[in-house]
Amino acid sequence: MDRYSARALRGFTLIEVLLSTSILVMLLVLVAYAYQLFVSYSERRLSDFEQRFSEYRQMELVTGALRHLSSFRVLSASSAQQSGQQQNFGFYFLGRDEGFTAVTNNAISKAGALAVIRFFRENDENGKLRLVYEEALLDAAPLVHADQQLNFSKRVIVASNLENITFSYYAIDRNQVLDDTGVVKKIWYPVFDGIEIADQPEKLRVTIDQFDWVITLPAKTQSYKQLQADDV
Repeated sequence: MDRYSARALRGFTLIEVLLSTSILVMLLVLVAYAYQLFVSYSERRLSDFEQRFSEYRQMELVTGALRHLSSFRVLSASSAQQSGQQQNFGFYFLGRDEGFTAVTNNAISKAGALAVIRFFRENDENGKLRLVYEEALLDAAPLVHADQQLNFSKRVIVASNLENITFSYYAIDRNQVLDDTGVVKKIWYPVFDGIEIADQPEKLRVTIDQFDWVITLPAKTQSYKQLQADDV
C-alpha cells in the first residue's frame, strides 16, 4: 500500500475539518449577506416604483381636473344681500401669484362631479416649495356666492422640493391698449379677480422651476339656471 492509499484510509485531520468548516461558514455568511442586500434593494426599488406610480396617478387626476375648469358665475357676496346692497354677478375665479381658486366639473375625488379647487404653492419643512391641490365637492349645496364657506376635504401634494412656483393669468389688457393690427392686446397678469372684473382669464400659467405649464380655460358661459338674475 502506498502513502496515498494510507492517507485515504486514515481520513481527514481535525485541522482540515475545522478549516473546511470555517470556509463553508464564511461562504454561507457571504451568500446570506448578498441575499439580504438583494432583498433590501428590491424592496427599495419596489417602494420607489409605487411612490412614482402614485405621484404619476395623482398628477394625472389633477391634470384632468385642471383641464375641465368651468366658467362659473356667482353673486358677489352674501353679506351684500344681508345689508340690502345690490349684488353683482362675477366669475368664480381668483388668481394670485401664489395660486388660484376656480371651479372644475371633473373632481378627482368623484369623476365628473362639480367642485371648487385650490391650486397653490406652500413652504415645506426643508425651506423649499411644494405644489398643492385642494378640493371641495359641490354635491351637498350649490355654489351661489363668492364668499360661500366650503369644506376642502381633499388634499394632494402634487410636487415637492421645488425652488420656484409662480402663477399668472392671460387676458385682454384692461387699459385697452391696441396692437399693430388695431386689436386690443392680451397680456399676462399676476393677479386676476373674476368677481371684481366680471370676467375670467383665457389661460393660466404655472411656472415651476423655469418650466411653463399653460392651461386654456373654456369660453365664458353661465353654468346653471339658478344663477340667472331673475332668480335672485
